[in-house]
Amino acid sequence: MSNEPAAYKKLLKRAREISFVGSTTAALSWDLETYMPPKALAFRAEQLAYLGGEAHRKFTAKKVGQLIAECEQHGFAPDSDEAGNVREWRRRYDRATKVPARLVEKMERIRAHAREAWKQARAESKFRLFKSHLQKLVDLSRQMADCWGFK
Repeated sequence: MSNEPAAYKKLLKRAREISFVGSTTAALSWDLETYMPPKALAFRAEQLAYLGGEAHRKFTAKKVGQLIAECEQHGFAPDSDEAGNVREWRRRYDRATKVPARLVEKMERIRAHAREAWKQARAESKFRLFKSHLQKLVDLSRQMADCWGFK
């Protein structure tokens, strides 16, 4: 571990920060699923959208790409944990940078509203209550696939 380049240490720090945002998002999502009052949905959806966008921007910053490139040049042993982390960071970075933060935010916002609509639709056995939300999720998923280059 003491042999790690500064770029690797900076990436570890950034990954930890992004993990904090992710775990905060997970806690908010859990609350959305379990205890949240129905009238708090709009605010919770905005919180999730904001955090999703922030995590995305933090990970897709040009500096992160530069740090990954520095790590790729370091020459970690191919089977080392460090090399595996760098490969995974590169894969995730290349994929994430193709998607604009506003699309990530929109997806998070729609997911939150869709969850609530699904709960109501399921409880009342009325798919029509969820149908428009599902269509929005499919449309956004297609937009993301377009960003990634899937045909």
